[in-house]
Amino acid sequence: MKSRARPILDEAVAAAWAAFREGRAAEAGALCEQVLRLDPARADALKLSGTMALIAGEAEAAAGRLEAALARVPGDAATLNNLAEALRRLGRRDEAEARFREAAGLDPAYARPWLGLGNLAREAGRMAEAARHYRRALALDAGFADAQSNLALTLDEQGLAAEAEAAYRELIGRFPGFAPGRLNFARYLRRMARAEEAIIECRAALGLEPANAEAHYTLALALETAGFLAEAEAACRAALDHDPGHRDALVHRGVLLMRLQRPEEAIAHLGAALARLPDLPRARAELAVACEQLNRVEEARAAAEAALAADPGAVGAEVVLARIERRAGRFAEARARLEAAIGKARSEESRASALVDLGMVLDRLGEPAAAFRAFAEGKAARAATLAARAISPATFADLIPRLAAATPAALARAGAGAARAGEESGEAAGPPVFFVGFPRSGTTLIEQMLAAHPRLVTTGEEPIIATLVADWQRFAGPGAQGYPEGVAGLDEPALSRLRTAYRRIAAARVRADGRRLVDKLPLNILHLGLIRRLYPTAPVLVALRDPRDTVLSCFMQNFELNWAMVRFLSLDGAARFYAEVMSLWLDWRDRLDPSALEFRYEEVIADPEATARRLIAHIGEAWDDAVLAYSEAAGRRHVRTPSFRDVTQPIYTRARGRWRNYRAELAPVLPVLRPFVAAFGYPAEEGEG
Repeated sequence: MKSRARPILDEAVAAAWAAFREGRAAEAGALCEQVLRLDPARADALKLSGTMALIAGEAEAAAGRLEAALARVPGDAATLNNLAEALRRLGRRDEAEARFREAAGLDPAYARPWLGLGNLAREAGRMAEAARHYRRALALDAGFADAQSNLALTLDEQGLAAEAEAAYRELIGRFPGFAPGRLNFARYLRRMARAEEAIIECRAALGLEPANAEAHYTLALALETAGFLAEAEAACRAALDHDPGHRDALVHRGVLLMRLQRPEEAIAHLGAALARLPDLPRARAELAVACEQLNRVEEARAAAEAALAADPGAVGAEVVLARIERRAGRFAEARARLEAAIGKARSEESRASALVDLGMVLDRLGEPAAAFRAFAEGKAARAATLAARAISPATFADLIPRLAAATPAALARAGAGAARAGEESGEAAGPPVFFVGFPRSGTTLIEQMLAAHPRLVTTGEEPIIATLVADWQRFAGPGAQGYPEGVAGLDEPALSRLRTAYRRIAAARVRADGRRLVDKLPLNILHLGLIRRLYPTAPVLVALRDPRDTVLSCFMQNFELNWAMVRFLSLDGAARFYAEVMSLWLDWRDRLDPSALEFRYEEVIADPEATARRLIAHIGEAWDDAVLAYSEAAGRRHVRTPSFRDVTQPIYTRARGRWRNYRAELAPVLPVLRPFVAAFGYPAEEGEG
């Protein structure tokens, strides 16, 4: 290089470094390329070009340029460190460690090589060593956010929860603007079943980096854990807006659409995801689940088989194929598939699902003792999952006692003046029908019969009343007393606002087309005080079933977890929840005459037409023979409850009296259920009066 050209190149390199420090990477890169075209051996330009390639994720190019720079100017600690990092990313671990140690030896006050050594140790599973290296880096540079973040992450991965949380909190306190640290802390909080705190940290990270797809996806998981499914689906969409190829978000949006009871959208989304990225076996497994729930059995089979071909460990796909075998009555084949699925389950959630399905198959094979063991093991596995641990038993611990105290006054207020308000509430097709009971009391079967009536439309367990309760102050008015204590004292303007909100929520979730609404959600039985105040003339249908069969059936199901369904993770919890809920009904039912009609599941299966005619008459509608052709219509409809396979088949009687097969297993809870067996007129256990 001629001497007169050197000052020009010096200026260009200085300008490149300045642009790099100010974040103008493209300008810095262009200047470096100009310098290297004129002087390919220029060490400072090679160093900067290699550093920028490393930042851009181009490890191979970075290593080549940084090695060339060191060949000309050996002994530069920063260049050695960057070369070591490029080698680490290329998987050349031994060379990387040697270079990191060389850099640390050249400059004992330089902290970055210790970060690199910590990362190498962490990747190799040497967590204690990694933590020592990160602490060494922090001792040299107390302001080294990456080292503090990785120390917290390493303690977290070691299962040292208290130490990890302290390190995360120190990180957030000292470096509040460090987005990766906030994101890692959010992941920690979610794993600790502290979803609300995780949501706060995710949103803080997104405030710093709004386009961070991983932060949007982590927010989606935290929102899901907290039970905010619609918001979680929106966060998944945001992740995909910023990174359309985000594999986890592509799959999980389909999962969330299924949980939101939007299976057609889930199928369309998962199909589009697979068209974009065919190597997503989990997407194929979730597609199989969605198709099977929509009774598209052959599509479900094809998707499940494709998922297993791509990933033999796809437990969800194996479970779907077992369900298809069970539909066809091939119980031995279903059992074999489920036992294989349990053996290769990678998570407690998937293991729990396979175990509960196995219990169903063993029940059909006439092995109740083995079936009960499978149910119990599956429920124990489910109880250990993040979704179960995130639901605090204390959250609704006092709800039922408060309902017991407040509801009688609410029912007493549903008098003549309130009745006129109900009749004038704008329900052109007639007031809604409220269909309640305890879960697994045969409500889905009757719902499908009612849905087949041309004048009726059912809600499919949309939580309309629950939505009013969840945002009570907004709907009832800021001056209203809280729920449920405030129900009795609602004035007419508040009742009018609540009825308007009810209609709007229902219209947004259910396409009525002028038909009369049947609001079916079993545990709305808890909210009969509010229902009666809103619609005093509305018919109420109350499903009953032998309490012993009901509780057993609840224990046998793999429900979507919420504050109520988590009670079914143990047999004792299921029995006690039944007693709490149905004690309320026994206390209230005389106050609801004549608008409430009890009927028994056993009556439905013994004489479906007679029972259906009685219910239709109570509702006040004319009989239509379409009601008896419900199974054909149900096969074309998405049914969101665990009964969705059963209601597409002819009525069967095998579930009646099933509890007798499990008498020994049910023995601890039979005393809890005995008063309700008598109250609802079911035969006592053998040997009792």
